[in-house]
Amino acid sequence: MERDEWNALWAKDGPHDRHHHDDHDGSDLRHHHGSTDPDELLVRLVDGQPVGRALELGCGLGANAIWLARQGWQVLAIDLSDVAIDRARKRAKDAGAEVEFQVADLRDQQLTRRYDLVTLFYLHLSAAERQSLLERAAQVLAPGGTLIFVGHDRSDTDWLERHLHGDHGQDQDAKPTNDQARQARQAELEATLTRPDEVAAELPGLHIERAEAVNHDAHGSGEEAATTVVVAIRRSGGSG
Repeated sequence: MERDEWNALWAKDGPHDRHHHDDHDGSDLRHHHGSTDPDELLVRLVDGQPVGRALELGCGLGANAIWLARQGWQVLAIDLSDVAIDRARKRAKDAGAEVEFQVADLRDQQLTRRYDLVTLFYLHLSAAERQSLLERAAQVLAPGGTLIFVGHDRSDTDWLERHLHGDHGQDQDAKPTNDQARQARQAELEATLTRPDEVAAELPGLHIERAEAVNHDAHGSGEEAATTVVVAIRRSGGSG
């Protein structure tokens, strides 16, 4: 999805930031980046870690970034959508959290500085784009730092069907209108799905602590789905 598509998606949500984002016209965002609560996987995986500098890649409306900041982390949160970032900044202000938000295209964004924590949750990137981003993310992870990747697992066929039928907040005009368009859309979406072993292999120089598919309620909907979880660290001695 391109910036204008993401902007349309985030702009159509109601002004009260409904937790489940169920629109009255029947469309359903159901994406955790739109929730006001942090992802439970993030909370469990980060809990107890010493705070430091954190980088969130693909922050959406900023729930994870705001939670990290309120735990004491210095957070840079990046997203493609300027609409999402504008709303995230307002949320952070309302929550009394200091977060540095930035609008950028992660497909070619150069990452600088070193971070003690790097998080990537539910990115919509092709396999090649994801690999490129993970390589750049691994390069900025500080010795002793942790990288957390969470994404829709390739075995989650329900997620794919919801997207193909336009149940992820897309406008009606964005739905495939014929077999050829549907096949192209399906190929595009399938390319964004992940497998733990593939993601782990795309983190050069890091030690993989965890790489598995788990059942997880990613969207605050009360329904669990197959989710890729990879946790990697850069050992203090250098490489993984």
